[in-house]
Amino acid sequence: KDIQDKESILTFLQNQIISNHSYTNYLYNSSNTPEQTIQSLKLFAQWFRNEFPYYRDRCSSCNSTGNNSYAGIVCPTSDEKIHLASVTEMYLCNDCSNITRFPRFNAVAEVLTTRRGRCGEYSALIVRMLDALGYQTRWITDITDHVWAEVLIDSNWVHFDPCEASVNEPFIYQGWGKNQTYVISYDVNSDAVNDVTYNYTSDLIGVETRRRLDGINETFVNQILLEAKYNLTEYKRSLVDNTQLTN
Repeated sequence: KDIQDKESILTFLQNQIISNHSYTNYLYNSSNTPEQTIQSLKLFAQWFRNEFPYYRDRCSSCNSTGNNSYAGIVCPTSDEKIHLASVTEMYLCNDCSNITRFPRFNAVAEVLTTRRGRCGEYSALIVRMLDALGYQTRWITDITDHVWAEVLIDSNWVHFDPCEASVNEPFIYQGWGKNQTYVISYDVNSDAVNDVTYNYTSDLIGVETRRRLDGINETFVNQILLEAKYNLTEYKRSLVDNTQLTN
């Protein structure tokens, strides 16, 4: 939700050793075959998950994790709001009684610094990282509570989930027992918003049945997509206007 300078992300990646290689090994290369590109992305995904572990409840004092207690959510502090935190989760350490704050930052730069997040933070970050590396990307949201990315490879959009280090495995969520009904893609570069549900499930009849039970038809879905595209375009325009006002 912030405008993150690509150069700052590239600088970060330049200072990292990814699988004993320079970040340049992961730059988009149009001469590679789709198979080579996917293999490179798989290595990048593994590196990302190692460097940006999924946050569960790790104590900020003693580092214990896995047995701490969720203590609820609170409003972000003024400092947390600077980095566009929407809410702040609280965790009580059952070993040292420390209270750990987990602000749900929407500012990519802060997620890059703290290296704490879940699918929301990390999907936004990976989209910006891959964009900085030269890939065309889009952000994917599933209303059953998960988000990830896609990368355009040889005219095909390829699934990329940073939390799972999963690339080109679109049916992975079906294996979790999820019943996909609405999976939507957002392409910030072109302002395109599309229904990509059928790319993520083999249960096409199930999708149609669940939508019918919701009273949803294709006309309604297309209307919502057009409204989302308009809102995305207007939001980007407001960011540009605000930037010009502050310069």
